[in-house]
Amino acid sequence: MNLIKNIVILLLLSTILNITSAQIITKSNSYKDMLYNSKYKEAINLIKDEIQKNPDEYVLYYDCGNAYKSLFQFDSAIIYLEKAVELNNNKIEILHSLGYCYTYYGMFENAVNAYKKILLITKNDILAMNKLAAVYIELNQLKLANQLYKSIIKVDSKNSYYYKQSGFCYLKMDSTDNAMKMYNYAYELNKKDIETIVRLGKLIYSTKNLEAAYQILRAGYELYPKNVQINSVLADVCFEKKDYVETIVHLDRSIAGGDSSAMAYQKLGVTYYFLANSEFVNNIKEEERKFKSALYALEKSYEKDSNNALTVL
Repeated sequence: MNLIKNIVILLLLSTILNITSAQIITKSNSYKDMLYNSKYKEAINLIKDEIQKNPDEYVLYYDCGNAYKSLFQFDSAIIYLEKAVELNNNKIEILHSLGYCYTYYGMFENAVNAYKKILLITKNDILAMNKLAAVYIELNQLKLANQLYKSIIKVDSKNSYYYKQSGFCYLKMDSTDNAMKMYNYAYELNKKDIETIVRLGKLIYSTKNLEAAYQILRAGYELYPKNVQINSVLADVCFEKKDYVETIVHLDRSIAGGDSSAMAYQKLGVTYYFLANSEFVNNIKEEERKFKSALYALEKSYEKDSNNALTVL
């Protein structure tokens, strides 16, 4: 009987110890479960309790900072992430989170320092280079941004995004030829990117190579027939080519897509005016209809901007 009694007592003690141990583990991991389930406010409260017990544990500050970041409370996120860096300044993931928060909060110089620290730890961190380049653009330090994009291209030469970004930097620096070169590379790698299509089309159009610009933009139009930007630039190209019928098609699409500006209606009115006087119209009634359409569009333009000299004329 005593043996059985002792066994029962041991089993009970073992069960109690297991339950207690499980409770401790559950308590220590519970905030991670809440983070996983996007319960950030609840997780933050538990993490702060843990910080009181373990004030030198950088992971707790890192997790707390990320929780605040997920709530878009970047001021609080920065406080905890800076403390995490203070306790462990070699963790790249902490510096990435901190750099992101600095950028989103408008603290661009701090973001530059954070990303530079990452690149001191690991030279070819493409994510850090890309984020740093984006911050340099915000600071209008375009030459530094472009240098980073060109460095990334050496590592990742098949990603159209970096060519596009380099093209943007060249464009802002008024280096049109280099901008066109980079946008061409981007287009060859990805012929479905709307931004690349529009900017490359505009650049080629600016050189008066109307047919080449038309081909690029028309291919984009086939992919995105309702896109306002593509239709707007394509309309300009078609007007220069004196293809007034197609110009009107693209202006109508642009206006239908949301471009209700005075300029859009002015272009439409002027195009109808030229069409009414062109070889495409060969009878009086059709000419009158085109003039009426021109008048309607120009009146709409005048309503929106009565000071435009061309519209008034």
